[in-house]
Amino acid sequence: MRELVHAGLITTKRRPVNETDFQAEALYMRNVHFLRLERLAEPAAVTPRRRVVTLPKQRGTSTNTP
Repeated sequence: MRELVHAGLITTKRRPVNETDFQAEALYMRNVHFLRLERLAEPAAVTPRRRVVTLPKQRGTSTNTP
Protein backbone atom coordinates (compact mmCIF):
# COMPACT_ATOMS: atom_id res chain seq x y z
CA MET A 1 0.00 0.00 0.00
CA ARG A 2 2.85 2.35 0.84
CA GLU A 3 4.29 2.03 -2.67
CA LEU A 4 0.90 2.83 -4.23
CA VAL A 5 0.60 5.94 -2.04
CA HIS A 6 4.10 7.08 -3.03
CA ALA A 7 3.25 6.50 -6.70
CA GLY A 8 0.16 8.70 -6.30
CA LEU A 9 -2.33 5.97 -7.21
CA ILE A 10 -4.21 5.86 -3.89
CA THR A 11 -4.76 8.05 -0.85
CA THR A 12 -5.31 6.79 2.68
CA LYS A 13 -7.38 8.53 5.36
CA ARG A 14 -8.49 7.63 8.88
CA ARG A 15 -12.26 7.35 9.41
CA PRO A 16 -14.29 6.48 12.53
CA VAL A 17 -15.89 3.03 12.52
CA ASN A 18 -19.25 4.31 13.81
CA GLU A 19 -19.85 7.94 12.84
CA THR A 20 -23.02 8.32 14.93
CA ASP A 21 -21.39 7.38 18.24
CA PHE A 22 -19.04 10.08 19.57
CA GLN A 23 -17.28 7.68 21.91
CA ALA A 24 -16.55 5.18 19.13
CA GLU A 25 -15.29 8.01 16.95
CA ALA A 26 -12.53 8.69 19.44
CA LEU A 27 -11.69 5.05 20.14
CA TYR A 28 -12.08 3.03 16.95
CA MET A 29 -10.64 4.27 13.68
CA ARG A 30 -9.97 2.47 10.42
CA ASN A 31 -7.95 3.17 7.33
CA VAL A 32 -9.96 4.02 4.21
CA HIS A 33 -8.22 3.85 0.83
CA PHE A 34 -9.32 5.94 -2.16
CA LEU A 35 -8.27 5.02 -5.70
CA ARG A 36 -7.33 8.03 -7.84
CA LEU A 37 -8.93 7.07 -11.16
CA GLU A 38 -7.35 9.96 -13.07
CA ARG A 39 -3.88 8.54 -12.27
CA LEU A 40 -4.65 5.13 -13.82
CA ALA A 41 -4.22 6.49 -17.35
CA GLU A 42 -0.69 7.73 -16.52
CA PRO A 43 2.42 5.66 -15.88
CA ALA A 44 3.27 5.38 -12.19
CA ALA A 45 6.84 5.47 -10.94
CA VAL A 46 7.11 2.82 -8.23
CA THR A 47 10.49 2.68 -6.53
CA PRO A 48 11.62 -0.70 -5.25
CA ARG A 49 11.66 -1.27 -1.51
CA ARG A 50 14.91 -1.25 0.40
CA ARG A 51 16.64 -4.60 0.16
CA VAL A 52 17.53 -6.20 3.48
CA VAL A 53 20.26 -8.83 3.44
CA THR A 54 20.76 -11.09 6.44
CA LEU A 55 24.15 -12.67 6.76
CA PRO A 56 24.68 -16.06 8.40
CA LYS A 57 26.08 -15.89 11.90
CA GLN A 58 29.80 -16.61 12.08
CA ARG A 59 31.06 -19.27 14.46
CA GLY A 60 32.84 -18.07 17.56
CA THR A 61 31.30 -14.58 17.57
CA SER A 62 28.43 -15.41 19.88
CA THR A 63 28.33 -13.74 23.32
CA ASN A 64 26.89 -16.94 24.81
CA THR A 65 29.94 -19.16 24.21
CA PRO A 66 31.72 -20.30 27.41
